[in-house]
Amino acid sequence: MKEYWKKNGFILAAALMLSVISSTMSAGISVLLREIVDAAAGKQTAVFGKLCMFTVIYILMICAVSFFSSVTAKYLTGRIIRQYRRDVFRGIMGRRPVRYYQEHTADYISALTNDMKLIEENYITALLNTFELAVMLAATLFLLVLLSPAVTAILLAAFVLMLLIPAVIGRFLEKRQTKVSRQMAVFTESLKDLLSGYEVLKSYNRIEDANERFQMENETETRVKFQAARLFALNEGVSDTLSALSISVVIFASAWLVLTGHISMGTLLALVQLLGRMLPVLLPFARNLSGDVLTGFVPSLAVNEFGFPFIALGTAMYFLKENQKQFCAVYLLFCLWQFSAAGTEGPQWMMVLALPLMLRFNGQRGHGW
Repeated sequence: MKEYWKKNGFILAAALMLSVISSTMSAGISVLLREIVDAAAGKQTAVFGKLCMFTVIYILMICAVSFFSSVTAKYLTGRIIRQYRRDVFRGIMGRRPVRYYQEHTADYISALTNDMKLIEENYITALLNTFELAVMLAATLFLLVLLSPAVTAILLAAFVLMLLIPAVIGRFLEKRQTKVSRQMAVFTESLKDLLSGYEVLKSYNRIEDANERFQMENETETRVKFQAARLFALNEGVSDTLSALSISVVIFASAWLVLTGHISMGTLLALVQLLGRMLPVLLPFARNLSGDVLTGFVPSLAVNEFGFPFIALGTAMYFLKENQKQFCAVYLLFCLWQFSAAGTEGPQWMMVLALPLMLRFNGQRGHGW
């Protein structure tokens, strides 16, 4: 996909530039709002009239830039999809007959239609929207610092709190969701057994037992899902509460600065308006924040991939690398434990096949180094 971005580099640059201008101008409305309110509060009639005329022109400019930004982004998306679809079609038609007939026609049609739509919506459009949101947040944060560094510091502290607490809850929510997935698998398997055994159950007059088993599995599945939904509701409630707290803290801090004469009433209104631009972006992120995001910034041995035993194995392998007998013993015992825990259903025990290759390693770096 990188080559398609390069082929359309000029259009991409234009789309990104227009996106930056549109996001920056939209954030600049808060500064204009501050000037209008201060002019009204100071009863500066002449300045207020000029600001009103400038506001109308400014809004029209925002509309025009936003229109061209959207059109350019859509043109870029359509152009990339057209080029990509063309290359995919040529690749399909260039196959040998034996390779061509290994796939169904429906698969080729799906690759040229449904898959292209997924790439358009979930990759190209998503990237462009993410860039626009990043620029908007950066411009908003810059204006917040420009208007009041003290309020910005308080706001950032509130936002960190708004993200960290749901992240802690999200870690437990992730475990509940895993439990729900496993229970759904059990429920599906039980349902399959009951429905496929209809003739046997009917022949031996065991329908009532089947109804009881289904009711038990149904209640278990509902209970497990409700436990996860309850925790998710708690996460949403905490996020909304912290969001309201952030707004309240900013308003009260700004109002205090107005009372002490550090900022004007227009600056207060501008700060609230900028806050309103940031919350719709950060609040959904906080609601859906999981423990993985938190531990991405705050590492934890307890939640690493594959769990703590693999960290212990890696540590033991490092300190036993000079003693092959102890190295092999620890490694084989670990593989045996993996096999006894998961059996043939878990492939992790097959890492034993890598042991001969590791024993052949002479400790020297390859030619690439």
